Amino acid sequence: MRRKKSLSSLKLYPFVSALFLLAACLSAPSLNQESILPYLLSFSEKNVLDAKQILLVYEQKGFFSSRYYMHAVERTEKGFKMAFGPISAVIGKNGFAPDGTKREGDGRTPTGVYELKRAFGYNKSADTKMNYRHVLDNDIWIDDPQAPDYNQWTKTDKTTARSFENLKRKDDQYKYAVVIEYNTNPVIKDRGSAIFLHVWKAHNKPTAGCVAVSETDMQKILGWLDPAARPVIILGDLKETRQ
Repeated sequence: MRRKKSLSSLKLYPFVSALFLLAACLSAPSLNQESILPYLLSFSEKNVLDAKQILLVYEQKGFFSSRYYMHAVERTEKGFKMAFGPISAVIGKNGFAPDGTKREGDGRTPTGVYELKRAFGYNKSADTKMNYRHVLDNDIWIDDPQAPDYNQWTKTDKTTARSFENLKRKDDQYKYAVVIEYNTNPVIKDRGSAIFLHVWKAHNKPTAGCVAVSETDMQKILGWLDPAARPVIILGDLKETRQ
């Protein structure tokens, strides 16, 4: 026999429905063409002013939790316009590190504006205009702050570093990847290493400090990026990264 719902439980339904509707609204991406462009124009950094392609990664605070999104923006003769997005992204497990506070192994993604110059992956070639490098089994990225080749790509037989990251991973997170030029020129000891844009492990799994998106979106980004457009990525809370 089917039980009859009590009058008190029926009265709760409109409230619960409204609560979930509010949560959905608060967690949905709020940036659009009109709101994002004045923000981009507020930057004074030269690499933003020169960039014709910009990836913007930001946090959208929700009712129950926060989510992260990416917008692709391009500059035309008439100004900035959305290329695509928002797309879902994940960042470091401990969120964004305020500008200048990122440290090796802290699980945070650096805040700031960084150039995108190099791509790499497991295939011999990729559908991209970026400077692309094929990853081999002995390719590594040094994450030992005491090593002279800290935060650099090298080979297993060409380093004395005590710790490093294998670029040919078994989980395919680096099947397609772009180097985020954080702490690469100059390299500062212990400020963080191996910050990439790569394929996520899962849509709800944070990284150790990188930015990750789905494999499909990663391929789309690679196909869109053009070194002639001097692409950059802007990371962090919109207020934190504003110049």
